[in-house]
Amino acid sequence: MSLSRSGPHLATACRAGGPIGVDIEEIRAVASRWDEALVAHPSERGLATTALEQARMWSRKEAVLKARGTGLAVPMAQIVLAEHEVIDVPAPPGYVAAVASDGLLVAAPDQASGLGRRR
Repeated sequence: MSLSRSGPHLATACRAGGPIGVDIEEIRAVASRWDEALVAHPSERGLATTALEQARMWSRKEAVLKARGTGLAVPMAQIVLAEHEVIDVPAPPGYVAAVASDGLLVAAPDQASGLGRRR
């Protein structure tokens, strides 16, 4: 099970038989503290140029770190999203959310992202 809070919102994800991570972030809050060097792997630099793209990258990275069980003990910039199963999931206006797991994630085309592997 994985939990994430942002503002008044709570996101949860559950999976039997394997790891899972979820994250929800307020777009404006991520943009206000964005530091590409701390979040983006060198191969991802320049990919997140808008506040929405930055929040999505941040949310996806946190979901991956939670699924791996390390949390922020591992720097986000060490994670390459293309190497992980990550999908964007619906979130309230002004927020983004993502779920990460090794296998079993299926995304509808409108929920899938340009970063991270999809099934």
